[in-house]
Amino acid sequence: MIFQAVELLATFAEALAGMMIIGKISGEGAVKWRKSLAASAGLSVVVWMLNQYKLFSPWIAVVSVAGFVINAIIIYKTELAEAMLIAVTYVMLLYIIDFLSIAVLGVIFQREQVADLLINSFSFERIGLIILAKALLGFIYIILERYILRDMRFRTWKAWIGVLIGLGLIYWFMNNTLSKADGNMVLTGAILLALLLLGAYAASERLSHVREKGELTVVVERSSIMAEDYREATENYRKNQIFYHDLKNHHLIIEEYLKNGEYEKARQYMEALETAEGTELPKRWTGIDALDILLEYKKKEAKTLGIKVEITAVPICLDLSEQEITAVLGNAFDNAIEACREVKNGEKWIGISIRKVREMTFIKVSNSCEEELEGERGRLVSKKQDKSLHGLGMISMEQVVSKYGGIMDIKWEDGIFCVVFLFFC
Repeated sequence: MIFQAVELLATFAEALAGMMIIGKISGEGAVKWRKSLAASAGLSVVVWMLNQYKLFSPWIAVVSVAGFVINAIIIYKTELAEAMLIAVTYVMLLYIIDFLSIAVLGVIFQREQVADLLINSFSFERIGLIILAKALLGFIYIILERYILRDMRFRTWKAWIGVLIGLGLIYWFMNNTLSKADGNMVLTGAILLALLLLGAYAASERLSHVREKGELTVVVERSSIMAEDYREATENYRKNQIFYHDLKNHHLIIEEYLKNGEYEKARQYMEALETAEGTELPKRWTGIDALDILLEYKKKEAKTLGIKVEITAVPICLDLSEQEITAVLGNAFDNAIEACREVKNGEKWIGISIRKVREMTFIKVSNSCEEELEGERGRLVSKKQDKSLHGLGMISMEQVVSKYGGIMDIKWEDGIFCVVFLFFC
């Protein structure tokens, strides 16, 4: 009875690891634990019952693949083709690990026919096989979870070519291990395992490259749109500068009309000025027109949303273009506004500090932030479910800072999010 219990637990561990891998790949990195545990329990019972009839039966592979596919579709809404590819690849991994473990024990026991003892009877040697195989599975899962599975997708027909070739190699490996579990089979199993992991890693890197390329395209598009908005604001600002510069001349004309008793002309001239595009002149914060306009523009936007903004700045000199200033400060300000809008309890505030120390320019943007952040690929990101565009502003800022050899530091602590830029100019 103890042998059967150990085997049932081992089968459950295999099923749960498979569901966790499916969750990492299909569930946007999130495992639905309750449903996955229930699905793993059901699948492990069915596979365990088949194992009582014959271990490593072809039907077990078919049932395992079908079980993983059905659960992936039901629990994680995975597409059929992707679910099938993940399931087949995972079952291949299980077979490689199991038969590699048999070959290792054959070398340890110095018995080339050890497979008969390990497969066809309940024994402590078989428990040793189970422990070795599941320990190796756990080690492989840690490698997959840490370096390969994050944001990974299997949606290419090329992957099926590798899987089909792998199935043929694994079938050959299994047959040879059953008849002769020696050092050659250990080496062969290790090579097959390495090839499977390298294939998965290559697919992960390829998909990561495609994703980052797409992100960069969106970043460029977003920066262009923001630059156009601020270019329009800049044009309005310069028109206002001209208006206020000419205000003295307007005053002289009106005064002349009044001296000559030409009150109607004075009234008409003043009415014309009322319709002119003269609005409040933006404050001179830093002496850089594009940056001052940006600060004033975003400050007003934040104010309309009930967000308190405090700006402390001194005149500075930066080599950044208007579009690059927009990419850095515009995105930082936008992120701060977005974070403040999510604050349900407490004060909504944003603080901007711009100062110069010798040849270094410091720009600090801090804000209240209710939601805890976590790290991903070296960046702090939100824990929200919808992350389709989240982080693109960070990428844009990093690009500009890196271009000028600057430093960008991000922190989240006690409800305060802070990003600091340091430029050596």
